[in-house]
Amino acid sequence: MIEKYIRDVPDFPKEGILFKDITPLLKSPEGLALAISGMAEAVDPDSFDLVCGIESRGFIFGTALAHKIGKGFIPIRKPGKLPWKTTSQSYDLEYGTDTLEIHEDACSGQRVLVVDDLLATGGTMAAGLELVRRVGGDPIACIVERLLQTLPKSIELDDLVSAGLFGLMDAIRGFDLSRGIKFKTYCTTRIRGSILDQLRSQDWVPRLVRLKAGKIDKALQKLTGEYGREPTHAELANYLEMDYGELSKEISSAKAKAMYSLSEKWDDGDDDNSMEKTDVLEDKKAVDPIGDLNRSDVMGYITRSLTNKERFIIEQYYQHGLTMREIGEMLTLTESRVCQIHSNVMARLKSLLGQKQSTLLM
Repeated sequence: MIEKYIRDVPDFPKEGILFKDITPLLKSPEGLALAISGMAEAVDPDSFDLVCGIESRGFIFGTALAHKIGKGFIPIRKPGKLPWKTTSQSYDLEYGTDTLEIHEDACSGQRVLVVDDLLATGGTMAAGLELVRRVGGDPIACIVERLLQTLPKSIELDDLVSAGLFGLMDAIRGFDLSRGIKFKTYCTTRIRGSILDQLRSQDWVPRLVRLKAGKIDKALQKLTGEYGREPTHAELANYLEMDYGELSKEISSAKAKAMYSLSEKWDDGDDDNSMEKTDVLEDKKAVDPIGDLNRSDVMGYITRSLTNKERFIIEQYYQHGLTMREIGEMLTLTESRVCQIHSNVMARLKSLLGQKQSTLLM
């Protein structure tokens, strides 16, 4: 839904760059509300203490998100814009380099959610996360939020935090001070690795498929930047040195999939009486009451001319699935006698149904 509010501007701010213009999103009350609500639903307010926004689009979304979930806000700005003592971090952009700064006392010992615009390429966000860590922000919250940007909505933030905590405990047990490595650097790698291991263990898609999907996505982004538009299937296949059929197969197998809980409430606007999703799913194995009633009526119609014994044999054999021998035991008849009666009845019914076919089909 958000995509329809984003405008593509080719060759801005330099040739070869496809710029994502969010001003139509900000102009639309519905689009802006949708963006902020979506961000608020994707995070657990109890897992962090502050929201941090990166200049300048991060200020727009960050302050709105902080207000919505009742958190404080801290800014990360361009050099020379903050009045107090600062820490700086340089980073690479698609079209150059830049530097960000944060106050030294911004978030010491606090858990921080770093927010930039929803379409950041990663360099700015990585610099913001590093700044938060350098001034004492909680590395678990930062790493988890960064990973969460690329994961399906079905991934719970609390699950990633738990995996990160296990990584932190492993880092504490395995840290060797004599190696001259800062604990922050060591634990960051272990925490991130622990989270990734947990995600991979739960992923039902083979890792090779994920790697191929990433290769296709990178090629798509590169060609989009070069052409100022999305490349055709043929152009993408030529760039990846694949034939048309092979590329189609890879794209199909790499399509994003998400898991949903059937116990989630069905959003019908009434929280008190809302149903779970499992309540509205069709049970394909359940008996269709209308079909069952129709079959009963037809059976009654075609067997009304039979004797009680003949009707019993037909009903037990076709409706209840009993064998000829089991029916014979119930009637104290031999199996061959039951088969003989069944054959005679079926011959008479065929003749009867042939005469009444047009009536039964009406």
